[in-house]
Formats: sequence, C-alpha cells, structure tokens
Amino acid sequence: MHTYLKTAMYVYQSHAMLHKMVFYTYHGLPSIILHNLQNETLSNRNQQTYLHISASNSY
Repeated sequence: MHTYLKTAMYVYQSHAMLHKMVFYTYHGLPSIILHNLQNETLSNRNQQTYLHISASNSY
C-alpha cells in the first residue's frame, strides 16, 4: 500500500511536470519569440538612430 502511494505520488508529480512543460512550450515559446523579435527591432532601431546621429555629427 505504501509503495503504491509513493508510486502514485511520483506519477502525479511527473504528470504535473509534463503539463507544466507542455504549457510552457505552447504558451511560453510564442512570447519568447515575440520578446526576441521586439528586442531585435529595438536594437536595430537604436543602431539606425546611432548611425543617423553620428552621420549628422560628422558634418
């Protein structure tokens, strides 16, 4: 009985872990990708601004 309980707990925990992983995979990935895209566009914009400023300063 005790072993059965232990096994049940283990199965339950790994099952919950699996659900978490699936959840993060399906819900986390899009936001991570979006976040990376936003960061890339931001850094690109900053580079363009910087280039623009340095070009203006050279005159």
